[in-house]
Amino acid sequence: MTIDPGIAEIRKITEQLAATDFPVSIGAFVAERAAALGDAPAAVWFEDGLTLSYADLHRRSDALAAALLARGIRKGAHVALMMANVPEFVLSWFALAKLGAVLVPVNTAYTSTELDFLLNQSDSQALIVDAALLPAFEGMSRRPSCLDDARVFVRGGGAPYASLDDLLAEERAWTAPWPVVSTDLASLQYTSGTTGFPKGCMLTHDYWLLLAFSAAGGMGADQIRRSLLWAPFFYMDPQWQLMMTMQLGGTAYVARRLSLTRFFDWVRDFGINYTSFSEVALKALPPGPADREMALRYVNAWGWAPASVREAEERFGVVARDSYGMTEIGAGILMPAAAVHKLDKRTCGVPAPFRETRIIG
Repeated sequence: MTIDPGIAEIRKITEQLAATDFPVSIGAFVAERAAALGDAPAAVWFEDGLTLSYADLHRRSDALAAALLARGIRKGAHVALMMANVPEFVLSWFALAKLGAVLVPVNTAYTSTELDFLLNQSDSQALIVDAALLPAFEGMSRRPSCLDDARVFVRGGGAPYASLDDLLAEERAWTAPWPVVSTDLASLQYTSGTTGFPKGCMLTHDYWLLLAFSAAGGMGADQIRRSLLWAPFFYMDPQWQLMMTMQLGGTAYVARRLSLTRFFDWVRDFGINYTSFSEVALKALPPGPADREMALRYVNAWGWAPASVREAEERFGVVARDSYGMTEIGAGILMPAAAVHKLDKRTCGVPAPFRETRIIG
């Protein structure tokens, strides 16, 4: 019996994942990637002129984990992280993972009322925050009882709080004081709260590893070397996109925020192979001879109409595919690269690896 090529592709990826010896934790993943890739560039904050290698990410997150441990942050502690797309976000995230602490990403646009809800509802016992965002914290009416000034670590600031810059500068040696395993809680990822206050999803280390490795399997290791990340890191997408890029041994180019006027210049200038963008961005760029000069190979075309998918593939020579996921489950349904016979349909695909779907009603 002939198997649909899209389903065959997902089965193959699922088999490869089932045979994979996954790292035991996000921290172990960072260490393994550093051992394998060393001084190769892992992430480039190109608007700030800063590049961190795989070794840098590992070494500096080790040092920050040790500094946070010395300040009383322990395994299981809930630590809110409120920063824009800066290197310290990634270093703090990896440091907390190595400690076994629980990351609570915070929307940088939150008001004092929203921050009050999130910090109390998540039982946050510490806060890592950019100095520019302190007014929202200082305007709260109910600070969690255990969140005193000594547990507020400020990027670009200091007294009466602790300076995150000073913690990083200490360059302490790190020795893990306890094991962190795949089923340990890694983060409380809050949803967008479209219909009310957001809810926190409890996500384990293996959730993030499976999501990143699954995405890497679908992209093609021989195709993706440079990815463009533009969404805020407090959302889940750039978190798995960075880990996916690291799993592929590539380099992530990190933008401060999305710019429709500069987006395709970034794609061209940095030789980007993978990114995501909206139909609005596609329509904002008139077709031209430079389209085929881009190095793009794969685009997440979330929610695109079939005509837009076809346009992108013809103009840029890319694979553009839809998918559907939720914070609670990660990838749920995806359109395989091999499913070219379905591109004229409004579909987001077939069940992702290790997922099942049902049609109800």
